[in-house]
Order: sequence, then C-alpha cells, then structure tokens
Amino acid sequence: MKSTKYTEDTKRKTKTERAKRAAPDLFVYFVDWISVFLSFRRMCFRILCCVLAGALLAGCQAPYKKADAADKKPLKDVAGDQSFQGFVGRLRIAAAKKDLPALAAMMTSDFGYRWETAPSGENAFTYWDEHGVWSELRAVLKENFVPNDRYMVAPPQVAGDPNYNGYRAGLRQVNGSWKFAYFVPGEVAR
Repeated sequence: MKSTKYTEDTKRKTKTERAKRAAPDLFVYFVDWISVFLSFRRMCFRILCCVLAGALLAGCQAPYKKADAADKKPLKDVAGDQSFQGFVGRLRIAAAKKDLPALAAMMTSDFGYRWETAPSGENAFTYWDEHGVWSELRAVLKENFVPNDRYMVAPPQVAGDPNYNGYRAGLRQVNGSWKFAYFVPGEVAR
C-alpha cells in the first residue's frame, strides 16, 4: 500500500507542481500583455502631448512680430509730448554748441547725412564741416517738427510738400527713446 499511496501522492504533487508552473506562465503572459498595452498607451499619450505642445507653441505670437508691426505704423503727432520736447531741446543746444559727443549719443547707428555712399573715413561731422552745413542744421532744428510716416520731421514743409528740396531733419523712436535719424539735403539738390 505504501507504494500505491506513494505513487498517488507523487501524482498529486506533480499535478500541483505542473499547475504551479503553468500559473506563473499564464501570469507572466498576462503581465506582459498588460505592460505592452500600458506602454502603447504611454507612447500614445506622449505623442499626443508633443502634438498638443507643438500646436500651442505654434499659436503663440512672438514678441518681435508685435514690435515689427508697431515699427511700421505711422507715427502720431507727438510734438507736444514732454519727452520729445526735451529731446529736441537737448538736440538744439548740442547743435548750437557743436557738441560732437552729445550729438553722437543722440544719433541712430544708421544716421543718414548724405544720399550717396559716403567715402571711407567720413562721418556726419566731417561732412558738415567740409560743406558748411552747421548753420543749416541749426536753422532746421529751430523749426517745428511734424509727423511724417514713422518720423517726426522738420521743417513742416517736408511732410506737406512733395517738391520741397531744402534740408530736412528726421527724429524717430528707437527702443522707446528719441534719436536723431537723419539730416539730409533735398533729393533734388543731389
């Protein structure tokens, strides 16, 4: 009997062992399937997040676009503005004294003083000295400034008369500060 009981116990043990071994295989298969499903969902979620982030960032308006649009708008009349009047006052004093450092600080980096290309080594001050333009500069700066496109210009005839051929001065705002942009003779006088 011992031998039959031994064989029955052995059979039972082997069946349970086989079931135990099969259960982990099913469990592992199930866990693998779930992990694949979840990783697919994670991947889809990541792709969706990237697409949404791209759409949101593409819809944002860049700050330079606003600045460019503001630069292209015609300037309103700011002749009565306190900061403009202060700048014009300082500019008139610097021109009257021929204060070159003060004038240079008030000019734009691309200051225009002649229509044709300047020879190398020449700047606005040497040009004005050679051509005796300082008195014209002082006279034009004494005039009232009026808006013309993106500039405040003097004399007022520049804005109103397309055939005006005398000297003209233009001021514009650069990064919120007024700058002396150009002082040139009329286009006819070229």
